[in-house]
Amino acid sequence: MNTYHQHTEKAISVGWLIRCATAFLVVGAACVGYLHQKESLHRKAEEVEKLERELRLVKRGNEIKHQAYAAVVSPKYLEAEVRRRALDLVAPAPEDILSLPLPEPESVRSNASSAAEANLDENSLRRSSGLVMERVQRRYMP
Repeated sequence: MNTYHQHTEKAISVGWLIRCATAFLVVGAACVGYLHQKESLHRKAEEVEKLERELRLVKRGNEIKHQAYAAVVSPKYLEAEVRRRALDLVAPAPEDILSLPLPEPESVRSNASSAAEANLDENSLRRSSGLVMERVQRRYMP
């Protein structure tokens, strides 16, 4: 008997069906995964576009508000408002402006530490003398 005809009699075997089904499932799962990823990327791209549109609107609104603020605080606008409302306000003369020099950083630190020590001494005396009265007079918030 010819060996070729021996093998062709069992053309479809169980093992062959299992291999074909497995290959079909792998290819099908890969296709489904690809489509899912593509759909997910599409949704994310739409979300990014939507957020970018919102960002442009917010930036445009901020720019408009910034321009309106700059117009309101401009000296010309303020002078016009003073005249329109008849407030009788005038700019101060240079001799009316008082400028105080800033203290040196070392002197600020030394004054702050001596003030803290004075408060500490005063607080310790108050606590030692009125400890019992302080407990009675305290009210706690619920």
